Amino acid sequence: MTTILKLRDKHFQGFTCDTCDRELKHAYSINGAGTYGSECVYKAAGISYERASKAIKGQMTLAKIWAKMVSNPALYSLSAYAASMGGIDEVERMFFIRGRLG
Repeated sequence: MTTILKLRDKHFQGFTCDTCDRELKHAYSINGAGTYGSECVYKAAGISYERASKAIKGQMTLAKIWAKMVSNPALYSLSAYAASMGGIDEVERMFFIRGRLG
């Protein structure tokens, strides 16, 4: 199964597409590998544009939800999840894969 995940720019350096070498604000990976723009990710994944655009929209929605959760961690018990899963980075990774906490 092919999973398209949104990459986070933790070092504020931006991204470059592996296919077209374009500088990107939002980048995506395929099963955790590669860096692609929204126009190139579906070709690299070998899936239809419609399916890829649905996955990209889903990842953008999750990014907005994650930003809200991080801005108010007590409300969502992020510290408890981080303690049980080995750190906030692992909680974030699993949130974007599962689409939910826990």
